[in-house]
Amino acid sequence: GTPYLVYNGDGYGNFNTTASDNLMLEICEKIKNSNMFVFTVGFKLQQASMKSKMEQCASSPENYYDASSDAQLSEAYKAIARHISAVHLSK
Repeated sequence: GTPYLVYNGDGYGNFNTTASDNLMLEICEKIKNSNMFVFTVGFKLQQASMKSKMEQCASSPENYYDASSDAQLSEAYKAIARHISAVHLSK
């Protein structure tokens, strides 16, 4: 089956420089090129640039979830679980 990765980020930490942003995107591309399906979840992200990077990291823009509350975070994970279940049930 297809392996999945769910990456959750809050925009804090080391991803605030061009070098670290580029490294993040490079790692995401390598993961996607290894046939792993990537979901990303941004939690309370304030910067549009970080939201864009999280979206780029996902396997497709539709696989990026922007959660600004605990309830939205929970819904994002439920949607991811439904997606994975639907893929496995259809096989």
